[in-house]
Amino acid sequence: MNRRLLRQARDNDVRDNFGKYFFDLSKLFFGGVVLGSVFHQDIAHFWVICGIGGLGTAAFAVAGYFTIKSKYKKGG
Repeated sequence: MNRRLLRQARDNDVRDNFGKYFFDLSKLFFGGVVLGSVFHQDIAHFWVICGIGGLGTAAFAVAGYFTIKSKYKKGG
């Protein structure tokens, strides 16, 4: 019983850390791609880069959200 609780606590910590990691990737992706392209508007495909940056940012944010949400769904 005690080992099961320890394993569950460890799994919850891992899920929480992965969720935070995905949120950090989302912030870095936004800062690097979207804000980088806004400040250098002489790029030939400005809107394509902003669109890809926005989609990447959203994908990482959603991955982080569902990773953390699964932690609480399983009783963490």
